[in-house]
Amino acid sequence: MSFECSPTGSHYALSVQSYSMESAPLEVRRNRFSGHVKATLRKCAVPPDQLEALAADREAWRDVCEEGLAAFDINYDQEAEVIIN
Repeated sequence: MSFECSPTGSHYALSVQSYSMESAPLEVRRNRFSGHVKATLRKCAVPPDQLEALAADREAWRDVCEEGLAAFDINYDQEAEVIIN
């Protein structure tokens, strides 16, 4: 039995096709993007609900970005150590 004719092969092809970005509706793509942005902000310790207030003040935004990047680096290194060990 070939891969294309097998039940798992056809199911896989349908699932891949249904989740491709080209076939996804625009709203789904926007939700994926905004979800990714919010997750990245959380990883950098930037509260998404205070984003506009923080960005309005350049000095405060610069400090938050530097602290967030430092927090991200620490968490990244810790996660890498857990994976290695």
